[in-house]
Amino acid sequence: MKLTKCENNHFFDADKFRICPHCTHIPKVEHTTDIYGKTQDTIDTEIPDEQMLLQYKASNCQHTTGWLVCTEGATRGESYPLYEGTNHIGRESHMDIALYESREVLPEDHALIIYDSKTYRFRIEPTFSQHANVVLNGMIIVDPQPLHNYDTIVLGDTTFQFIAFCNEEHHW
Repeated sequence: MKLTKCENNHFFDADKFRICPHCTHIPKVEHTTDIYGKTQDTIDTEIPDEQMLLQYKASNCQHTTGWLVCTEGATRGESYPLYEGTNHIGRESHMDIALYESREVLPEDHALIIYDSKTYRFRIEPTFSQHANVVLNGMIIVDPQPLHNYDTIVLGDTTFQFIAFCNEEHHW
């Protein structure tokens, strides 16, 4: 890889591109400023060093605490990581677990899976919609229920197996 900086301070791979791919579609305008009064020349585009990258990753890192593995349904074989706090399940793309293909799952918050980092326990909560059945180990639930390794969860036409990574013995 031949990292090159163009006259507009964009970095690009000169082995792949003859000219800057960022600049090819932008008409060249001298000294235009953005809404903050900065010009392209005054914007810092330096590549961060390794220490800065490590600090960024550490501050923006979410540790996996468990998984849902789809065993039946449109996404059979897919796994979905669970994180500390509340994991929202629905069809919309902004949900933590987005089940696009499952038409029987509500667009937003069909169910919630919560990991409590103080007690190292998971629970599942239905969202109390008449159209959002949550089935845990063969029983429709109406109240929050604890989750245990290998519990079966059915949301609409999709079945999951729950697998905990964090517990009292192992946690972040």
